Amino acid sequence: MAEEEQVRAFAEHVAGWTPEQRARVEAARPDTTRPAPGRKRGAAGPAGLAERLIDGNALAAVSTALPLGPTQVLVAVLLVGATTRPRLADLLGTDTTTLAPCLEHLLERALVWDDGEVVHPAPRLRRRVQPPQPLGPIVEEVVEQLTGTEADTALRKLNRRVSGPKNRQSSLAALHAALLDEALVRSVVSTAPPRVRKALAARFTPTGTADVTPAAMQHEQEALRWAEQHGLAYRNRRGGYGYGGWETYPVSPYDVFGLYSFGPALPREVVMALRPDGVPLPFDPVRPEIPVHTVSEEAVASAASAALHELTATATALVDELERAPLPQLRSGGVGVREVRRLAKLFTTDEATVRFALDVLGLRGLIADEHGALLGAPGGYSPEGDTVTVSPEGVAWRERDPAERALALATAWLAAPDHLTEPDQNGKPRPPLLLPEGCGGCAASRTALLSALARLGPLEATTLQQIAPAARWELPAAHAVHAYATDTPYSYAWQEAERAGLIARGALAPLGRLLLAGDEAGALQLLGGAMPSSIDEVLFGADLTAVVPGDPAAGVSRLLDSCADREGRGGAVVWRLSPGSVRRALDEGAGADGLLHRLESVAAGGRLPQPLVYLVRDVARTHGVLRVRPAVSVLRCPDEPLLAQVCADRALGKLGLVRIAPTVATTTATPEQVLTALRAAGYLPMPEEAGTVVDLVPGSGAAGTADARGDEPTETTKAKPSKPAQPEAAPAKRKTQPAARPSRAAASQGRPDRLAELAPQLKAHEHQLLLAALEGGESAGSEVEIEYVTVVGTRSRRRLGSLRLIGQEAGKTSLRATSLPDGEERTFRLDRIVAVHPVSGAEAAEG
Repeated sequence: MAEEEQVRAFAEHVAGWTPEQRARVEAARPDTTRPAPGRKRGAAGPAGLAERLIDGNALAAVSTALPLGPTQVLVAVLLVGATTRPRLADLLGTDTTTLAPCLEHLLERALVWDDGEVVHPAPRLRRRVQPPQPLGPIVEEVVEQLTGTEADTALRKLNRRVSGPKNRQSSLAALHAALLDEALVRSVVSTAPPRVRKALAARFTPTGTADVTPAAMQHEQEALRWAEQHGLAYRNRRGGYGYGGWETYPVSPYDVFGLYSFGPALPREVVMALRPDGVPLPFDPVRPEIPVHTVSEEAVASAASAALHELTATATALVDELERAPLPQLRSGGVGVREVRRLAKLFTTDEATVRFALDVLGLRGLIADEHGALLGAPGGYSPEGDTVTVSPEGVAWRERDPAERALALATAWLAAPDHLTEPDQNGKPRPPLLLPEGCGGCAASRTALLSALARLGPLEATTLQQIAPAARWELPAAHAVHAYATDTPYSYAWQEAERAGLIARGALAPLGRLLLAGDEAGALQLLGGAMPSSIDEVLFGADLTAVVPGDPAAGVSRLLDSCADREGRGGAVVWRLSPGSVRRALDEGAGADGLLHRLESVAAGGRLPQPLVYLVRDVARTHGVLRVRPAVSVLRCPDEPLLAQVCADRALGKLGLVRIAPTVATTTATPEQVLTALRAAGYLPMPEEAGTVVDLVPGSGAAGTADARGDEPTETTKAKPSKPAQPEAAPAKRKTQPAARPSRAAASQGRPDRLAELAPQLKAHEHQLLLAALEGGESAGSEVEIEYVTVVGTRSRRRLGSLRLIGQEAGKTSLRATSLPDGEERTFRLDRIVAVHPVSGAEAAEG
């Protein structure tokens, strides 16, 4: 029957429902009373109802919410299509009486319909929906998307030929018949390797849950590739999603077979052919019994309340800490291990509790980066910011009562898209606030576990191992074991539910029952009596401790966190004041009187211990006496007027020079920037060996251009000579010797090769003469005569004494020397010295 005919027959069947039948279906399918998201309501009446009942997304959502027994019946219907009740019971190895309750479950949800003789799958069900254990497409879907050539190729692999005229239609019909031939399929599979035969045979026995472990997936893909090479498995050439890339809707709200997408798939009829003779499909119509033991309601309520109080207290402390001091964020997102350990030590709890609390806060939208972007969204996060802080919603959450805070955390966990405590593929804990993409099957395991526990009485409890089979029966589409997990089924859901206060002592806590039923108002009322109220009074001790016996109010936490350090948390939260913590409050702008007044306003009795008052006033008395300001470079000059001139020079305003002493100024600019700016303004600074000190020596004033030419003394030198003037006296005649060439030892010691690099225009003996003069300093015989070319090209002959090398200017090294016979200090660039001559004895005596 074509799909259009199936839809027409189904619509006629819906039109014949009695009001009681229609009410029963609408109660089991509330999605039919409203249009699907993004769709118009469609036609009214039976026709519109029929159209909504067979909507692809709606069918997928309903089919994954089935218990195991009805799911196994649905699998049988998907395999064989329309069939009778006796044949369906025979396929499942049961009788029609046992089959009836599970089949009725499907009829109430309009997944199948019964015309009195034959049970039909709902239209579009076989094409659009996969059961929890994916079965692949039907043969019609495989054949209709192939070309004639592809069909002929598949027939050759199956050792079949087209009878009669050969065209596309005949090739497709021959392939369709071949894939429906169970004997042919079995003969082809018999030639496969043993591991392939085993994996292919496992396809016909859907257990109701998908085996997504890496080993099972690898074996299955290997078997499917072999089947594709031998004409039994096919890919969807038209594109699509779901198992094998075929156009089946993802099984909402979780796609348990998404890991199989875009690979080859076995048609369902081929899967049925692999069934051994006489072996029925698995069928478990009865819910497994749960071994239980007795527990008191008070013990369960007390343990659940303690766990939820611990989670709420940790989350509250995290919000207080993040509001005061944001955490650094990893480059890939989340919070690092070092910060998690520090917070666990600070809050006297374990790392797992800190991780869980951070994730739940992120899910609730209470944590953001410094730009306001919320953190903790599923699917990972590439951070634009560098820190983790509190969002505006987090600040508002902190102001609420403890019961409201606790309820917000519990509901956030219940709606989490995946397990929060599951490790990564390497078995390492995942960074908090870096949630995975989200797995609906893993999230559904939470519902399955809580639903199974809800069937127990208030005085009945069990263990995880004992409840696992019943939880699997409740919702077989859920992921009991994740792909990379080796733990007990449902272990992550169980542990997280205990942390959230929904499970305690092996039983479902009262809060869990209320939230599972959707009664948040009742849950808030329950928590209002179980959670202590916030306390806004502090007990200050003479030992400088501050104790809040319970849950501190938001204002109290902010005040104490600003001036004290947390020491412990349990039944009471303890802070300790110290000089360092008080100094922190003063650094943030608090004054001694204002801080003491605020502490008195929250102190029990309105009075503070005398040691605490003394501590605050003593710290305030010495606070700020020492001042620290940023400085990258230091400018030093023994000439106070020159330094004052430099600091006041408008051309140097961009340096931001600050004079901190008569001869010292600082700036945040680098030494290279300072040197460049000073030289551009006409000064002659030089760097000191420390690397961050610039020496502005006397005699390097703004008239440095003439001085640099070696023509005129600087104004500073004229106004303030570097040495005190001596009374005039007749020059004493002294016996001088002509300058001699330096020895090889002296040349070696003075590194003439360095002079050759700085003044390559000079000859080797001229380098030796300069080296001897530099080593001689102010001693007799250390004078030389040079030929110098000024900046304007004038060539002159100079006699120099007291030579010394100074820093670079414009990348060139300069020479500082006394010009004889006038005795003025001049600066000469080495690259402009064109010749060096020794000074004769007569010239030296004359000087």
